[in-house]
Amino acid sequence: MNRQDLKNILVNSLNSEEKKLFTSYTIVFLMIGILAFAYGLILGNVKHTYQAFLINFVFWTGLAQGSIILSVVLRLTNAKWGRPIIRIAESTIYFLPISLVLFIILVFGADYLYSWFNEPIVHKAAYLNPTFMLSRVAFYLIVLTILSYIYVRSSIRLDLLKIYEPANIPKRFQSLVKIDKTLNEENEYNKLYRMSTIIAILYAVLYSLFAIDVVMSLDPHWVSTLFGAYYFIGCFYMGIALTIILVTLFQKRPEGKIIQPNHLHDLGKLLFGFAIVNGDFFYSQFLVIWYGNLPEETHYIIERTQHQPWITIAYIVLILSFVAPFIILLRKKIKMNPNAMKLISAGILLGYWLERNLLIAPAVSNTEVFTINFIQIAITIGFLGIFMSSINYFWNKYPMIAFGDPLLKHSLEGEK
Repeated sequence: MNRQDLKNILVNSLNSEEKKLFTSYTIVFLMIGILAFAYGLILGNVKHTYQAFLINFVFWTGLAQGSIILSVVLRLTNAKWGRPIIRIAESTIYFLPISLVLFIILVFGADYLYSWFNEPIVHKAAYLNPTFMLSRVAFYLIVLTILSYIYVRSSIRLDLLKIYEPANIPKRFQSLVKIDKTLNEENEYNKLYRMSTIIAILYAVLYSLFAIDVVMSLDPHWVSTLFGAYYFIGCFYMGIALTIILVTLFQKRPEGKIIQPNHLHDLGKLLFGFAIVNGDFFYSQFLVIWYGNLPEETHYIIERTQHQPWITIAYIVLILSFVAPFIILLRKKIKMNPNAMKLISAGILLGYWLERNLLIAPAVSNTEVFTINFIQIAITIGFLGIFMSSINYFWNKYPMIAFGDPLLKHSLEGEK
């Protein structure tokens, strides 16, 4: 597929009224989630309902941001092979402002989740107090959402001015490009590179703090200096897995022919690499706690690996997120098989959803209470509906190939 053929396909795709990703399912899923959340608050267990909401908020927000960071990393590393994948990774951007609204809902139930809201810890009160904590988390989310939106908007603007002549830009896109009729490709690309650097650094810092404030503070007496890094690397790992699933779906579109088996192979190698990194972080954290054998640290691990039902979930998480991907992705043929890669990636995402349960539920509920019930599953389905809707909107509005990226031509020629 040459550049002109790709341009023609993109123009036809943007002008088409046909919706090709998620359609009717999303509304049904959303309604299931809303009804389950309302039922849990009115007739069910309010604490467990907000717990389910927090688990899904943390999972889906991290997944959306992790996918954006994959695009950022591909730009930072000048990865020519990844140019056809960049826009697919960016397609989660519209979930990030939605997550800000979801965070407001979560605020109303925070006192059910964080014990220190009602029983302050005197020697930690300067940092662990409700107003300061909620303000910090809102700040993290707002900063990353705004920067991510500006980054994706700049990326799309560059593409639109490569696809259309300035006088022929469709009306629905004019708000993106009206201030840049004389766009300089090199300057715009350098701007995206600089933004990528800023976002990557802030992601590492702010998501480390996000993990400490939102997840680790559920058990305010447990401290891990590696937890922040473990969390943001895990979100990036999830973002790679999600992008692989979206890539296999994108291959069914006319412009999806640009995705070749070698692209999946490269994504598979990246997924394999971060499976090892994530496993290493988990082991490093476990080793330090085991070796130190300090009661204020070991209780966190003991609760999750020595008591049912959490010990079973812990082993499932380990198998789905590390053992299975590590073993299966050793084979090159598997990494080039769309269906196999989709299945492995879905398993990783399921493993991480269970891992979020493992991190959050024992700290909120009694360790012997199994909290994955129909309300939690229904709320998860609702979040899935919102997530799918946000991606669907993006896919049906914008070009799904980074056509304005100067390195795309190298990718079309098979360069790495």
